[in-house]
Amino acid sequence: MLSLALLESSDHMRAIRLATSLWLTMVGLLILVSLLFNKLPGLATLSSLTSTGFEELILIIIVLFLNERYVHQTLRFRSNLSWTNQVSIVGPAVLIAGYAAFSSLFTSATATTTLTTLLVALLVSVFEEILFRGIIFKQSLPTVNPGINAILQAAAFSSILFSLTHLVNLTHQSWLLTGLQLLFTFVIGLLLCGLYQATNSLWWPIVIHALNDFFSFSQPTINIPFIHTTAAFQLLEIGIILALTGLVFRHLVTVTQR
Repeated sequence: MLSLALLESSDHMRAIRLATSLWLTMVGLLILVSLLFNKLPGLATLSSLTSTGFEELILIIIVLFLNERYVHQTLRFRSNLSWTNQVSIVGPAVLIAGYAAFSSLFTSATATTTLTTLLVALLVSVFEEILFRGIIFKQSLPTVNPGINAILQAAAFSSILFSLTHLVNLTHQSWLLTGLQLLFTFVIGLLLCGLYQATNSLWWPIVIHALNDFFSFSQPTINIPFIHTTAAFQLLEIGIILALTGLVFRHLVTVTQR
């Protein structure tokens, strides 16, 4: 029994090292692809939104190839739960993200701008959910019946890497806003890991992530009492996401204790 436990622990550590190596590779490629689109003639003339869309499409192809070739982590999109059970788990998060996205529709000047923003938000979310929740989070879990502590540890590990990836934003924004963004991406990473684990479908994290990014890319005017700065609004978002995360992980505790 002891030798079996040691073998499982060794396999788990190898999986974590592989997930970390994949993350480092993708961060390097992310920076490289971004530089190419900023420097190469022709590509540099594209709008920021369009460039982001093409960059994310390239990164999706690369991460799928690397997973197929080296990591071999199964990506699950079809849940074995009924629609009623899935909606009961993801409903609050979808409603809040959907409301925020709907409110930002009125900030777009044209339908074309709205559709482009939505498409880019979807591409970003597909890439990041495949990498951080579909591969890194699942790779970090023990392979057999992970308990709530193992789920929390894997979610925290994946979310830390997800958060650190956003340090690249220091090139165009302040330390304060970047720090708040790191905290925001960490807590929303926990939420998305919990939703993936609870539903066994990557579509739900993709949908919620895309709605959130659509809201962020649209940059709507915030008219909320006592919320007058970007930092204050980000703190409000973090509080809401923590509450949603608590609901999802309470469900996971119930499921794992059955």
